Amino acid sequence: EYENRANVLARETLAQKSCRCISIAIRATGMLCLLVGYPLAAIYGILDEPTQTEVGLAVGVFLVIILVLQGLGTYRSFLSFKQVKQEVFKQRHMRRKNRTKTTTV
Repeated sequence: EYENRANVLARETLAQKSCRCISIAIRATGMLCLLVGYPLAAIYGILDEPTQTEVGLAVGVFLVIILVLQGLGTYRSFLSFKQVKQEVFKQRHMRRKNRTKTTTV
C-alpha cells in the first residue's frame, strides 16, 4: 500500500502537487484558527474582565472541543483502517480464487 501511494505521488505533476499542498494548507489553517483563535477570542475578546469562573468555563469548553475533534479523528482513522482491511481481504480472496482456478485446470 505504501509503495502504491509513493508511486502515485511520484507521478504527480507540479500543478497536482501544488493543488494537493494548497488543499492540505487550507484544511490545516481552519483547524489552526479554531485551536488558537478560540482561546484568544474567549479570554481577551469576548470577556472584558474575565473572572476565575469565566476563564475556567472557557478552558472547559476548549477542552471539550479538543476531545470532540480527537474523537472525530479517531473515528475517521478507524473507518480508513477498516476500509483498507476490507480491500486487503478482497485481494487475498481473489488470489485464492485465481490459485484454485489454475490448479483445477
